[in-house]
Amino acid sequence: MKSKHLILGAIFLGSFAFISCNKCKDCHYESTSGEVEIGELCDDDLKDAEANGYSIGDSVVTIHCEEH
Repeated sequence: MKSKHLILGAIFLGSFAFISCNKCKDCHYESTSGEVEIGELCDDDLKDAEANGYSIGDSVVTIHCEEH
């Protein structure tokens, strides 16, 4: 009975850790002076920036991201 509780607890914790993790990527954009690192974008910020571009001041740039 005790091992059943340990197994169920392990499954619950593993599932929670998997569901709660953020999808993040390191992103950059190209400028006339070369590649400019933006840093890490996650979840909705990442989706929005990939779909609509990333705002820098009054400009919107196309970003390139790599998953880690």
